[in-house]
Amino acid sequence: MRRFHVTATIHEGAEAQVDEVIGKEFAPAIARRRGFRGMFYGRSGDGGRGLVLDLDFDTEDDRTKWVQSPEHGEIWPRLSALIDGVAGLGCDSVVEQTPA
Repeated sequence: MRRFHVTATIHEGAEAQVDEVIGKEFAPAIARRRGFRGMFYGRSGDGGRGLVLDLDFDTEDDRTKWVQSPEHGEIWPRLSALIDGVAGLGCDSVVEQTPA
């Protein structure tokens, strides 16, 4: 599994807009993608303006296809206009374990 990790700072006063774009546009669009496994979205620090977004895909190819999709091309620019200082962009292989 591949996990794409993003951290950034939400523009002051744009917290509700970010929540709306992620909840009503980004999450539904990415959930329809083949190979998408799940997403974590959270806010922390600096009055709740710290954004953390983890996106899990079966493969790197699935992640790349999402980034190249028309949906991503429409939604990501709207989201990125509401954030500053992307502090972390990374992609890691993740090994899943289930409790015995």
